[in-house]
Amino acid sequence: MAIYIKEEEVKNLVSMVDAIEVVEKGLISQKYSNAVNEPRHRLRTSKDGIHLLIAGDDDQSTIGFKTAYYSGGIVHVVIYDTESKQMSAIIEAGLLGSLRTGAASAVASKYMANPKSSTMGVFGAGFQAYTQVQAVCEQFDIEKVLVRSRDPGKRENFITKVSKLFPDISIESAASSEEVAACDIVTTATRSEVPVLRGEWMEAGAHVNAIGSNSILKAEIDLEVVNRSDIVVVDDRAQARQECGDLLAAWENGLIDPNNMIQLCDIVDEPNIRAGKTITTLFESQGIGLWDISLAKLVMDRALKEEKGTKLPF
Repeated sequence: MAIYIKEEEVKNLVSMVDAIEVVEKGLISQKYSNAVNEPRHRLRTSKDGIHLLIAGDDDQSTIGFKTAYYSGGIVHVVIYDTESKQMSAIIEAGLLGSLRTGAASAVASKYMANPKSSTMGVFGAGFQAYTQVQAVCEQFDIEKVLVRSRDPGKRENFITKVSKLFPDISIESAASSEEVAACDIVTTATRSEVPVLRGEWMEAGAHVNAIGSNSILKAEIDLEVVNRSDIVVVDDRAQARQECGDLLAAWENGLIDPNNMIQLCDIVDEPNIRAGKTITTLFESQGIGLWDISLAKLVMDRALKEEKGTKLPF
């Protein structure tokens, strides 16, 4: 019998540490061909539209999908058990989506960033930026986080919220974009259609997690960021070709072959790709269904164990 799990219940069933662990496990399954992922499907009507992400993981005996309306509303992940051939759960997945995106950046940073990174710069002060900071600070011994966003009030609220979560870390408003870009790990988590991060501002050896651009028409980073990056990794090759506006200019200028991009699953379960060298790295994240079903499976397992959720009549 399937269960329905509400957002309020999800909050008490999973942590960021959990999310990082299960997202990495899902990527390892993908690396060894035990998990598959489909690029995002988008359907528009005259009244609205819907996003659909589909994935399956044989190691977890799970297959499923996530749906989200263009206009907002409740996001859902639906998962099935591939052994029983039955639906397992329907999960409200707003928080789950933010957690898995942050967790993926933490996994990417684990394998790509300088292990001794101590500063983090963030462009953006929304809910995605929050889980990005949360995830990276769980993975690294971060001493200072610098935040840059358009809305001063929203930025101050963000700083207050993150400071409560990590009271021993200095969370500050950056005086300039250049100051943010000079950090060891830099995250762009905005809806900007024009670059907020420029390569000329970056320090050699930085790592960038670019997570806000999931449209071929948007670009949070300029071409020079890509040009200065010794290694560029995407979450999913097919999905990046379809909607990674950050890399469009790089493809057009021959800097990157869109058909031979490194995927995140290619570098997990391996030593850090820096191998002790001072190199600059870039992770381009559009968000994939595999991360959603990996975390959804954990949420469902815990809900069943703790007798949470509502049983459905099928």
